[in-house]
Amino acid sequence: MAFTYVPVVGTYEYEDGTPATGTVKIEAPRPITNDGTTFTSITVTLVNGQIPGGTQVPAFNDVGTYPFVEQGYKITETLDGKSSYHYRYVRNTDGVVDLGETLVRPEESGAAAVATHEAKADPHPVYATDADLAGKADVNHTHSGYAAANHDHDADYAAIDHDHDGDYASIDHNHDGDYAPVGHLHALDISDITGLQDALNALDQRLTAIEGNG
Repeated sequence: MAFTYVPVVGTYEYEDGTPATGTVKIEAPRPITNDGTTFTSITVTLVNGQIPGGTQVPAFNDVGTYPFVEQGYKITETLDGKSSYHYRYVRNTDGVVDLGETLVRPEESGAAAVATHEAKADPHPVYATDADLAGKADVNHTHSGYAAANHDHDADYAAIDHDHDGDYASIDHNHDGDYAPVGHLHALDISDITGLQDALNALDQRLTAIEGNG
C-alpha cells in the first residue's frame, strides 16, 4: 500500500479583499510512514493570499500507515507577522483539505494611525492662508453705520397697523347731510334764481322796442 494524498487549498484575505501574506505549516505530530515513504511536515508561502496549487498531505487512515495518529495535523498559520494554530485530521475519503479565512484587521495604535494619515498625498489641505485672510473682517464684526437687525421705525413713523379715523373722515364717509347729493336735479322754476326773472323781462322789452323801430 501507499499514502493517499489529499489536496490542500485555502485563501487568506482581509474583509476589504486585500490578500494576506505569510506561511502555512502542516505538521504531523510525529513522522508517519507507508510503504517506505515518510512524511513529517510541509510549509508553503502564500501567493496572493492563497495556498499554492499542488499542495497536498497524506491521509492518516490508509492501510499500512504507521504509527497511529489521533489528533491530526498541527496547522500553524503565520499571517502578516502573527501566528496561530489548530488541528485537522485528514482521511483518505476527504476530497480536499480546505483552509483559509477572512481576517479582521486589528485596531491601529495612535502612532500607527498618525503615520497612516500623514502618508496620504494631501493630509492637510489648506483652503485659505493667513495672507489670504489679511484685511478681511473678523468673524464677529458688526456694521455700526447700519441699523441693527432687529430695529423698527415705530418711534419716527406711524406703526404698520395705524389708521386716520381719529383725525380724518373715515374711508366710507359721505356729505349727504351737508351738501346736495351727487345725483340731485335743479327744478325748471326760474323763480328759484334771484333776479333772473327781472333780467329776462328787461331783455324782452328791449327786444320788443328794437323790433318796433324796425
